[in-house]
Amino acid sequence: MNYLKKFVIVTLLAVWTFPAVSQAAPARTPVTESAPAQTTELTPEVLALANILAGTPNESQDLAAREKQAPNLQDYKGGAVEVYIGSGAALVLIIVLLIILL
Repeated sequence: MNYLKKFVIVTLLAVWTFPAVSQAAPARTPVTESAPAQTTELTPEVLALANILAGTPNESQDLAAREKQAPNLQDYKGGAVEVYIGSGAALVLIIVLLIILL
């Protein structure tokens, strides 16, 4: 009886953990090419925004100078480590704990 109980638990966990594998299917309709994009002239505001986002040569030189001043940047960890457990993993954990405790 114990073997059957473990088999059912493993089977249910496998089905609940990997549902996308059983739902995978190829595309039903062939992909068609869309019409070519129309070329439009860029307004001065859009060009100014593109220049701001691209950066300037002076900015890249400033960044390079700051990188030379701080040689230990390669060891930067970026703060605390966050661990996120999704609802599916939490549900599986609760089910396993209930089975163990009962």
